[in-house]
Amino acid sequence: MRKHLLLLLLTLAGLPLAAQETLPAAAAEPASFRQQPLARRFSFAVSGAVGARHRNVTPLFAGIDIGFEFVPRVFVFARAEALAGLHEADDVRTYALSKSLGGGLGVRLLGRWQDAYATSSSQSIDLRASVGSTYGSNDWNYMLYDANLTWYNRGVLRGCSPTLGLGFRYMDSRTSGVRSYRNVYLAIGFRF
Repeated sequence: MRKHLLLLLLTLAGLPLAAQETLPAAAAEPASFRQQPLARRFSFAVSGAVGARHRNVTPLFAGIDIGFEFVPRVFVFARAEALAGLHEADDVRTYALSKSLGGGLGVRLLGRWQDAYATSSSQSIDLRASVGSTYGSNDWNYMLYDANLTWYNRGVLRGCSPTLGLGFRYMDSRTSGVRSYRNVYLAIGFRF
């Protein structure tokens, strides 16, 4: 699984390079991107999500993302997350709490960089891949591998935008007696 995720990340990293070779320089990197201060390339997002039930476990997680767009359409991000894994077996319901840190790489598939006077609607879709791990004392320790599509409305004149995401998550359990989780999830949040 780790080899496949690494291959996916390397493939995603190469996509913008190929696009820049085939497009003229003005189309590949708008002048507005180069002229923006570094602070405008940072993003901050909060989200909450629920995963589909798998092996009697339903994960609920909330996270914070801090990202930086280093070239047009490509960004890196760091993620901190808290998880509650709801477990039901033999009509007994329990839960496990965990916290994790991770990071990843994202590519904006739809939407372009907006200049300071943009007023038109700018729907965007990001493809993100990330890896993370629990830290400290947790009820459930795991390595997580995540891939998702996130929709949001991008624009300078909008200070906050709702987000909607659909993704797939694999959590490789390192806690004895707790099986690994893999399934789809739905996330909602806000991007600043």
